[in-house]
Amino acid sequence: MQDSIQGGTLYIVGGDSIRFLVEEPARMALDGLKVESFDNDASFSNKVSRSSVPTSPVCLIANRDSLGESPSVWLNEKRSSYPWLPIVLLENQTTSGESYNFFPELIEAVSVIQHPYTQKAVIDAIENSLRWSLNLCRLFERVRYFSNLTERELAIVSMATDGLPNKSMARRLEVSIKTIEKNRRSAYEKLKISSSAEMAALVTFRRYFNRNVTTAVPAAAPASAGAPFPFSTHTPAPSSAAMQIYN
Repeated sequence: MQDSIQGGTLYIVGGDSIRFLVEEPARMALDGLKVESFDNDASFSNKVSRSSVPTSPVCLIANRDSLGESPSVWLNEKRSSYPWLPIVLLENQTTSGESYNFFPELIEAVSVIQHPYTQKAVIDAIENSLRWSLNLCRLFERVRYFSNLTERELAIVSMATDGLPNKSMARRLEVSIKTIEKNRRSAYEKLKISSSAEMAALVTFRRYFNRNVTTAVPAAAPASAGAPFPFSTHTPAPSSAAMQIYN
């Protein structure tokens, strides 16, 4: 059963034409929703920090006319600049000639609604985006616990996520298999997880957002300084399964 969305922030880009269509229906459908409206994309970019780490659900909705450029170019720029921000794009033409099927990162966070669209379709897309964002906030909360891991524990969870067995990790770190097992259990406890699937989802998420969000996720307290994360800089986007594992 999916969580009901309570609160959150909806960013509307496009001025009165889209605000009149979206704002009141969204407020009525979603309890406690905060709405911020911007006349154009430049106003939004000036107000909303690219390096923010969300602590509550957020969503951006815009219409094609407000973009000032090709929708595919705009969406790619937004995915790069705001990887934590789900987007709903209202396509004002029945057929635009644009292809939206090539986004390489976090496609689950992009909804394109073709004209003619219904109010229900728009509200459903906003709600789904806020739910995606809520899952993201939960993962950010979990990621804070990485700061409590030792250098060896960080290395072990990284290698385990990459599929290395305990024996190979012991050989690489020049320790016993029992030491690997002990450190792995310790890492699970500190990360508040209980399975390798949870660990893989969390590490994959951490890798991706380390690469795409410039501001570090706030550390949990108390936290040790630890060591740099031994994670690849060429990490694929988290899958939808990874995003939903903490539902």
